[in-house]
Amino acid sequence: MLNVVPLLLGRVLVLHELDKGAALGRQRADDVGTAVLHEARRGGFVGGKFVHDTDAEMALVQKYALEHGADYAVPANHWAKGGEGPVELANAVVEACKDESQFKFLYDTELPLEEKMAIIAREMYGADGVELSPEAKAEVERYTKQGYGNLPICMAKTALSLSDDPSKKGVPTGFTLPIRNVRLSAGASFVYPLVGDMSTMPGLTTRPGFYDIDLDPETGDIVGLF
Repeated sequence: MLNVVPLLLGRVLVLHELDKGAALGRQRADDVGTAVLHEARRGGFVGGKFVHDTDAEMALVQKYALEHGADYAVPANHWAKGGEGPVELANAVVEACKDESQFKFLYDTELPLEEKMAIIAREMYGADGVELSPEAKAEVERYTKQGYGNLPICMAKTALSLSDDPSKKGVPTGFTLPIRNVRLSAGASFVYPLVGDMSTMPGLTTRPGFYDIDLDPETGDIVGLF
């Protein structure tokens, strides 16, 4: 089974910076290989090649991937060449799919909600664990009493870091993931913790707000935004 980690190198980078950033790709590959493709015999990296990426940059990514356990390090040039660009990737996927899948879920959904959050924090983000605020603990207790304790978890968290702090790049260690609050999406059947300062998008009303937005012809001001 192929372990694919997209590395989008959309701008020219100094090679030593790229080398440091590649550690995050390794972490994500380890996450997928351990949590999703447990004991899988094949793994691969995909380098998403853009027009400004240099051969040296792509070679560094491929070298790093192969040195850290990937069976494939495939440049995918579909951005520039369309369907012709990812042919090498497609062939690698065909070969990888010949192996027997060893799929395994990250956690048992019957585990307590807080324990499922802690497993995600440790296994996927490299955290030491989670720390729930009093509000989050109260919500976990309430949802559990209401019969929602066996639902899966969808973490509402910054995508800019493995931690809750967007400024911590690469693979930070020695941190605990703070859970500010926990919310329930009963219709969609999942619980989503709010990690750190992460906010969520508001739900949309049945009547779009643009009906109330207009331009004042006398002042030129836009009205009805708020």
